[in-house]
This record gives sequence, C-alpha cells and structure tokens, in this order.
Amino acid sequence: METATKEVGLDNILGTLKKNAPAKSSSGKTYPIVPDQGGMVTQLADSILEYSEYADALKGAKGQITELAVPCYYGANSGKADASSGVVAKASNGREVFISLSSFYSGINNPELLDKIAPNLSQEMERKYSITIKGDKLPKHRENELLSEMVALFGKYGATDALEVKDSYVPVEGFHIGRHIKLTPEQNALLHEQMRCRISVRTKGRK
Repeated sequence: METATKEVGLDNILGTLKKNAPAKSSSGKTYPIVPDQGGMVTQLADSILEYSEYADALKGAKGQITELAVPCYYGANSGKADASSGVVAKASNGREVFISLSSFYSGINNPELLDKIAPNLSQEMERKYSITIKGDKLPKHRENELLSEMVALFGKYGATDALEVKDSYVPVEGFHIGRHIKLTPEQNALLHEQMRCRISVRTKGRK
C-alpha cells in the first residue's frame, strides 16, 4: 500500500532549515600578541591606528552626504523613465563627488509591509533565496549518497547544520528605474527606509 506524499510548501521548507541552523557563538576571545621586533610592530600599530581615524572620518562623511543626496536623487528623478544613476556634490575646488544608487537592494522579509507606502507595492517584489551546503560539515563516508538525494535526506542523516538559508524579497527587474514613475519622492523615501539599494560615493573618474 502506497502512502501519499504530503506536499510541503516553500515557506515550511525554508523555515525548517532556518530553525535547524546552528547558533553562532558571540563569546569573546583572547589572542596572542605579536612580539615587538626593535619597535617595528609598535610603530606599525601606531600608524594603523592613526590612519584608521582618517578612514573613520571618511566613512562618516560619506554616510552624511549619502543621507543628504538620497532625497535629492528621488526628487530630481521623479516621473522620469530615464532616471540618472546618481547625483553629484561640488567641492570648493570645483571637483565633484559622485553618489550613485544601484539596482542592488538589501531585501525585505515581509513585502506586505510595503503596501502601507503605496498600494500594491509588494507586487513589485519577488522572492530571492539561496541554500548553501557546507561540504566540510557533511559526513564524508556517505557524502555522495546524501548529495544525490539532497534536501529530502538532510534530516535523516543528521546534517541539517550543513545548510545555510538566505531568504528575502527584492524588487523585480526594471523596478529600480520604474520606481520614479510609480512612486512619489515621499514614497521613495519611505521605501528607502525599509529597503535600501546599494549606494556608493566615489571621486575617481570625476573632474
């Protein structure tokens, strides 16, 4: 007598894999100290710490100019089908800093929340997920057999900790440009708070 196989939904499968993922340790560690050789190690450490302050300042400046550039970008491109890829900031010496906004988005777990920004905005999202198999976590003596049957046998062989699941919703193709026509600058600003696109600040290639 054959037993009917119950169809398992995608949400259940991904949810099970997430629950089975091993917890990551956040405990602190103590590291060995590099021996100082004639003061060279100390000098290098001092230099790295000094230069990192400038790096932190640059990172902070980029973050601030990004926050100022985002509303300008959405306002300037509102209603345009050929939106620009970014905006520029003028320096006192006439040089430019280019702030670009790409079509790569961070993703959101619950797209229905976006409907509060604009009606049916969630329909502009599509599911994107990946399942990673950590080969070093698989039982080597049955590795080939396990891989041949993959997800269905992971629980049976006690190898669920070999899986990592990334699951979110991202905009459909073409939304990055179409958003300027479909949404107002205010709606784009709200969406930006929920799901940011990749933003870069650069000076190379600018006059």
